[in-house]
Amino acid sequence: MNKKIVEMRRKLAELRKERDATVAEAQRLNESGENSKQVDELIKRAEELQTRLDSGQSELEREEKIEAMGAQRAAAQSDGNIGMGEADLRKYSLLRAIRALASKDWRGADLEKEA
Repeated sequence: MNKKIVEMRRKLAELRKERDATVAEAQRLNESGENSKQVDELIKRAEELQTRLDSGQSELEREEKIEAMGAQRAAAQSDGNIGMGEADLRKYSLLRAIRALASKDWRGADLEKEA
């Protein structure tokens, strides 16, 4: 997992914590009947935090999708397939390729030279 995603998750967790604390404080003040203006300010702050959370969550999901697609692409490229058919794969000999390379004589190792 890349550092950007880890940092984004950390920031989102902090925003959730701050939003929850803000909502709890607004509820406490509202239940006690104290300072309705302060309750309104806390509600506004909680809504702003929720907007930032929603935006951050969308950005995080986008980053995770990009990372997943990159991982899939890397996995597809590293499947070991070199574009040979089944018959050629059965005929190919790594030992024959090594011998031909060492002796610089590729007679009888045409498939290996091509690969």
